[in-house]
Amino acid sequence: MFKEIAHTKIYLQILEQIKENIIRGNLKSGDRLPSERQWAEQLGVSRATIREAIRALEMIGLVVCQQGEGNFIAENFEDTLTQPLTIMFWLSNGQLSEVQELRQGPGNGGGQAGGEKNDAGTVCQSGKNL
Repeated sequence: MFKEIAHTKIYLQILEQIKENIIRGNLKSGDRLPSERQWAEQLGVSRATIREAIRALEMIGLVVCQQGEGNFIAENFEDTLTQPLTIMFWLSNGQLSEVQELRQGPGNGGGQAGGEKNDAGTVCQSGKNL
C-alpha cells in the first residue's frame, strides 16, 4: 500500500501517499494508520519524519490522533480545507465574523453573487477589489 520514500521533502511524500491511498480507496474514513515504528520501517524513514507527517496530516484535517489508540483517517472531511484557512485568517488578524463567513463558503451566506462590501469598505466582485 505504501512505497519506500526518496530522501527529498520526505514528509511531503508521505502526505502524497496518504492522499493517493484515500483517492484510490485503499484508505477510508476511520482506518487506523500503522504505528510510528511500523510505518517508519515500511517506508525506510525515521520515526521523527513519520511524526512530522502525522502532525501535518492532523493540521490539515486528514488524520485524527487519539492518544493511546493510534492515528486514524478522519471520519469527516468537511473542515479539511477551512481549518488551514481559518488559521491563516487568525494569524493575519482576521475578525471572527470573517472567519465564520469563510467557513460558510460561497452560496451559503459567505458572500453574495453580485458583490459584497467588506470591512475595509471596498466592494468585491468576481474576486476583484474595486
